[in-house]
Amino acid sequence: MTNIFVGLIFLFLDLNINFGTITIGLLPAFVGYYLLARGLQTLPEDPDFSKARTLSLVMAVYTLVLYILNLLGISSQLGLLRWIIDAVRLVVSFSILYLLNRGIGQLQVKTGKDLGAEQLRPLWLVLVVLESVALVVSWIPVVSAFAIMGCLAVHIALLVLYYNVKKSYEA
Repeated sequence: MTNIFVGLIFLFLDLNINFGTITIGLLPAFVGYYLLARGLQTLPEDPDFSKARTLSLVMAVYTLVLYILNLLGISSQLGLLRWIIDAVRLVVSFSILYLLNRGIGQLQVKTGKDLGAEQLRPLWLVLVVLESVALVVSWIPVVSAFAIMGCLAVHIALLVLYYNVKKSYEA
């Protein structure tokens, strides 16, 4: 469960340094997806965890390619294609979190432990809405900034909930 939590930190806290068109990610998403996949491998067999693990491995490769494009300064020149790439990344990320949350719900039933699974879904829905709005209005800086700040708040709240899941599961 620790790898899952640390992986989510890498995914939710997107810290970058920019030098003109070059972007260096300090907490690379590909590392987060890899850690998430490793953590999912340690949990009991569940179809949702298995699907989330496969998608996480695919996203590890996908985001590694994006990381390299950012390092080379190529991604800033992609225009609309970059927006499409981000939309695909978001949809798959939403799917992974959905499967993770559903798997945690099943794990809660199997173990009889209160993992707080019921608190994850509402926050996931808020995240889907905010991240989607942020992507759609990315060309309107003020509106985008508010959506991104909302996303950060939800990311932090989700990290707290996932930390509580981790503690409850390992207890």
